[in-house]
Amino acid sequence: SATHQLSLAKNAGGGALAHEWFHAFDHYICKHMFGTQVKYSFASEAWLNHVALVPHPINEKLSNVFQLMFLNGKGQAHNQLVLASIQADKAMKTYYFARPQEIAARAFEACVQHHPTKNAFLVQGTKQSQEAKVGLYPSGGHLMAISDALHAYFSLLGVTVDKQLTHKK
Repeated sequence: SATHQLSLAKNAGGGALAHEWFHAFDHYICKHMFGTQVKYSFASEAWLNHVALVPHPINEKLSNVFQLMFLNGKGQAHNQLVLASIQADKAMKTYYFARPQEIAARAFEACVQHHPTKNAFLVQGTKQSQEAKVGLYPSGGHLMAISDALHAYFSLLGVTVDKQLTHKK
């Protein structure tokens, strides 16, 4: 039987769990947000490539999250987080930081670190690391907007799941 694992690399380990959890979530939610025939492995990548959403209010909320993660306030161009990620890749001559799933995971981990409850095993380095200094994590108003949108999404998801579980009893 197939299994799914969440692995923490030796050099990522403690402090990377939020980032790696979001990768798992991004992969899992893709088929629910876009249908089973989507060719992409991550919802963030499918969204950025304009794949049609499965119509549902929960999917609309996650779409709002992705819009904040990737696009400027007008929703017409890449935001500063994406531009900084592209610049970092150019400097390193690679394609890693600008991958949609990496931008989304870094944005999520920044939101987790911004939360008043602190846990260095879940996340660390989104504020003072070299990556943070070159703009690879959202900050300020951008971070707050993403955090609010994530909270709205996961709140609706939780209420919906709770209702489904209650109806099954």
